Amino acid sequence: MVSVTTSWEAWRAECETYAPNLINYSCDSCFCRKKFFKIEVLLKTYLRSTMSQERLNGLTLIAIQNDILETIKYEDLVDDFASKSVRRKTLFM
Repeated sequence: MVSVTTSWEAWRAECETYAPNLINYSCDSCFCRKKFFKIEVLLKTYLRSTMSQERLNGLTLIAIQNDILETIKYEDLVDDFASKSVRRKTLFM
């Protein structure tokens, strides 16, 4: 009976030293996940709002400078874009 009690006490002592670390780790891990999720949501929201603002600016420019856009030859733009890379040449020509 002495060995069972001794092993139980040893096991209990080990649990007492490691249990607080495990509890803290799980709480810290959860806290970090929540913080990273919050940062991710804020970043995505920022990117969406700035992206839509850029699109609106582009559409505004197109509407304002419509007379200039009517004089542009789009074939020349496509050819210039395609000439930048071999892969683009095969795709556009």
